[in-house]
Amino acid sequence: MRLGAPIFVKTDDPDRLAQAHVEKGYRASYCRLGVSAPPEQVEAYRQAFAEHDVVIAEANAMCISILNTHEAKRQEVIQQIKGRLAFADKIGSRCCVIHGGTVQPEGWGQFTPENLSQDSFDRMVKVIQEIIDDVQPSETRLAIEIEPYTLPDSPQVYRDLIDTVDRPGFGVHFDPVNTIISPRTLAESGRWMQEYFDAVGPWVVSCHAKDLILDRGDGFRYGYKEVPPGEGFFDYEVFVKGVSELPLDPPMMIEHLKTEEEYDAARDFILGVAERVGVDIMQ
Repeated sequence: MRLGAPIFVKTDDPDRLAQAHVEKGYRASYCRLGVSAPPEQVEAYRQAFAEHDVVIAEANAMCISILNTHEAKRQEVIQQIKGRLAFADKIGSRCCVIHGGTVQPEGWGQFTPENLSQDSFDRMVKVIQEIIDDVQPSETRLAIEIEPYTLPDSPQVYRDLIDTVDRPGFGVHFDPVNTIISPRTLAESGRWMQEYFDAVGPWVVSCHAKDLILDRGDGFRYGYKEVPPGEGFFDYEVFVKGVSELPLDPPMMIEHLKTEEEYDAARDFILGVAERVGVDIMQ
């Protein structure tokens, strides 16, 4: 299994950057380049990471809504995603991750009941099919970041989406902390993750690693709070073991921490879990 995280080395040299990942024990990376990078820079980046056997896990198009109710804005979003998916394919990224979309005229991330409707599901399918059919990615899969307030919000819904989209260029981005929808699913996170592995495991191309607690922030009602891996209630033994057995060898990418030291501690925690459950992580 491959592990990855942001790297704090400041360099424009792709070979030095790839080597810095190896020095940290990472064999997967987030993509630092943007879609405006010139072709020769993209190719140099791709070759350097391939030579050091560091896979580019994600080159993303998150936090924009494919269900924008403003038609002109929605078309802008779709074109933007097409461009980012094409870029991800050129650089050899495992996936280009998007969000399923929220039904609102501007922005992204607002909950409404319409987000989870059959109509939203049907519209998502058409947009995803259009994007993949136009771009025709050969190496990269378009995937959706799971969220509890927009589709796909459960293992079966994600599987239904895969079956209905019916395109080889569509995959699964697995962020298990984002799948938590109740205190029970947090308390039984190992069982909940196994439902995802059973439903969509063969399509998982990349994963995010973080942790979760319940926090009574306002004194009256509990809310969820992200914490570094190992500081919450998430069942990392099931997570690491389950991901290691998936057929597409998805990398596990640590995210949302602030300092290099925090990322080092998270890496060491995951390596310790891997050793306990008998999983070999490339370093």
